Amino acid sequence: AASIKVLSFKRAEGWRNLPQSFREPLESVMPVDVGVPSKWGPYGPIIKRENRSMKGAVYHLLMYASTPEGYDTIVISPEKDLSKAFAVLREGKWSGWIYDRFVKDGEKVEASFQFKLISISNDGKHLTLYRSDCFVSEGWSYPKGLAQEIIKNVGPFHEGWEMCILAHHRLRWVDIDVALEHSSMQADWISKCCGYLARNYKWDLLAAQIHIQDFYNHYCLSTIEPSFPGYDEDVATKSWRIFREAYKITDRMIGEIVRNCADENTVTIIVSDHGGLPVKLTARIVHLLMKEGLVAYKRISGDTYQIDWQKTKIFSGNWGFWVNLKGREPYGTVKPGEDYEEVRDKLISILHAIRDLESNRPLVRLALRREDARMLGMWGERVEDVVFFAEPGYVIEEAPTSLTITPDQLREDGVLHLPPPSSAGHGGYLPNATLGECSNRALFIMSGSGVEGGKKFDETINLVDVAPTISYLLGIPPPKNSEGRILHEFIEI
Repeated sequence: AASIKVLSFKRAEGWRNLPQSFREPLESVMPVDVGVPSKWGPYGPIIKRENRSMKGAVYHLLMYASTPEGYDTIVISPEKDLSKAFAVLREGKWSGWIYDRFVKDGEKVEASFQFKLISISNDGKHLTLYRSDCFVSEGWSYPKGLAQEIIKNVGPFHEGWEMCILAHHRLRWVDIDVALEHSSMQADWISKCCGYLARNYKWDLLAAQIHIQDFYNHYCLSTIEPSFPGYDEDVATKSWRIFREAYKITDRMIGEIVRNCADENTVTIIVSDHGGLPVKLTARIVHLLMKEGLVAYKRISGDTYQIDWQKTKIFSGNWGFWVNLKGREPYGTVKPGEDYEEVRDKLISILHAIRDLESNRPLVRLALRREDARMLGMWGERVEDVVFFAEPGYVIEEAPTSLTITPDQLREDGVLHLPPPSSAGHGGYLPNATLGECSNRALFIMSGSGVEGGKKFDETINLVDVAPTISYLLGIPPPKNSEGRILHEFIEI
């Protein structure tokens, strides 16, 4: 859970087993009682809300000076007793894993976490103490009991470390190197867990996933493109270092998994789900849609507006727009048939007409009806009535629906504005889109038993081809609804 607490220290009182200190020991308390779910927002990871259903203990902190130079040590303990301390930390050091019980929805659940003392000043006035998120010890494995077995033999599982770290880093509380440390810990856990499971269980297919490349893409990509406004060579150099370290971490993880799990009968496949593109400018189009009568907002209080469903004809989806269709939507305003097609045609025309006035480049590379998007693998009830893909380097800021908006978002003084710092994306672009040294294309590497080695394939491989190919290698039918093909060109006959 990403959150920040300000600690106030005072003279320590009532502690047992106090260590020798060259300065007066100081104490504080730190509650661990509020979960704060995060999500990916326009400025990167953001806090969604406080989850007060998760309550934990209050920990006691003790600061003391082990040398005459000044304060240098922090004690974290459930009681004012050094002998029962969870951790005794010096600057730059991590604690071991700490397990505690929290009350969630009326029941006690166990969760694990770590601390790192990032910095401490000799006078005790400045201290940065980082706590990782608290991740539960059950509920993330099958069959029942496997989670505890893994924790006992490998260590606790933690998901999404990087998002939590980067949220803090944007507030300048945590250094990016802490994120890289966490990423390394997560990669090591994955490789060790794979090795443990491979040694102790009979298996046909072992799949592991790591997400750190996506987070560092979102954080760094826009800083490495020389053509972007505000490009800074020093910042770009730092970003390239982060990329190198992240790929070293992933490379080491893959190497460990192959060494621990593969033999002469094993096929190893490395695949990503997408690449990433930096964002140069964001297009705010709410006022264009309002002007054409497609969306409407009403004032609900002060300077806050909310969508007026009775006057709105379209609303935003994930990568497109839904028509506010009668008979389908709760407050439908558009009749099926001719009116429906008219709204879609108008919307597609608006999207294709949006341009960067400076370069005259269109901001939308492709906008099309849902039925025409099937060729791109987009079909089914969850695909919007109109889908679109932005020109690389741009993000289209759609019309907010469930959240309130401010007058600033309704202004008509230009479409384009600078995006938040460190912006990048992938889902809103065509799969083969590129910009500078960046690409939205995914990676596919296949090696091992029965695989023709040393072959580079320049034709298109789709993500839907992966499952049928694995099924073929396992000698089982492909998934029931699979649309992909078997990659015979990689397989020795």
